[in-house]
Amino acid sequence: MPIRRLPEGTINRIAAGEVVERPAAAVKELVENALDAGARRIDIATSNGGADLILVEDDGAGMDEGDLRLAVERHATSKLPERNGEDDLSHIATLGFRGEALPSIGAVARLSILSRTAQGEAREIKVDGGKVTLMGQVRNAVLKDEAGSAVKKIEGVESVDNQIEILPPSPNDDRIRRQVARAIFNDDGLFPYSMGSVPPIHIIVKGGHVSLEGIVNSQADKDRAGLRANGVPGVFEVQNNLKVQQAGK
Repeated sequence: MPIRRLPEGTINRIAAGEVVERPAAAVKELVENALDAGARRIDIATSNGGADLILVEDDGAGMDEGDLRLAVERHATSKLPERNGEDDLSHIATLGFRGEALPSIGAVARLSILSRTAQGEAREIKVDGGKVTLMGQVRNAVLKDEAGSAVKKIEGVESVDNQIEILPPSPNDDRIRRQVARAIFNDDGLFPYSMGSVPPIHIIVKGGHVSLEGIVNSQADKDRAGLRANGVPGVFEVQNNLKVQQAGK
């Protein structure tokens, strides 16, 4: 059999086999990413031993839109320090640094990453083999187009489904979001949730309708957050999607 160059898709799947040999290895990689991001809370859920589903949620420092795009590009990393203008491989202080985990998982599974920074909007990117789906909300059509163009340039990406929603400018929604955040995090019982770099309670506002996403410690905290959000003037409806942390996790 003559020597031939392998197609990009085959190369990615071979590399994925070296990084992700079984579902537990994928969980290890995702947990290490969370720890390197400074997470204090990590929740893991699996189905069928991880063969059907692996879900990892954490409260570490999130990624903005640019970092989210780079996160699925092989050998792109934020964990490799520099010294004198060069990558310093002798002073690595993180659990991982090669930038292979997420693109490797995306090469052999359907990968979805939802992330936000402390001050930014939530963004989502999905990878299914060589197909990438972009999701989220922006207020500028140019940002949507730029995101799609940037992802198309990533090595190994075969197609991009740009589902980012363009929201109309809404000073009222921005005002409601700020007021809901104050109402929740100024509550004595809920104030501890504001202490992390990325609060575990996320507030999404669209047309006066508020969605609460994230994880809390108890049903009482979930109900309390919903009550505080409902009390903000101008809020039409509150969809309380907060999940209650299960005992022992």
